[in-house]
Amino acid sequence: MDVTTTVMLSVYGASIVSILGFYLRRIEHRLDSLEAILNRSMERTDDSLRNHGERISTLEGRTLD
Repeated sequence: MDVTTTVMLSVYGASIVSILGFYLRRIEHRLDSLEAILNRSMERTDDSLRNHGERISTLEGRTLD
């Protein structure tokens, strides 16, 4: 291989690594956002179930431990 081919392959390789890194960061950011949304949703569901349980126990004259 001559020097020109080596340099071109290095540039192409660096470009591919850069592009892959960019898309991997975007995917990671989206997964983090999705995780935050799911966590908030689960917290709301937990709170809703807890409130529902408190209402039922109050109606039945019991308290939750």
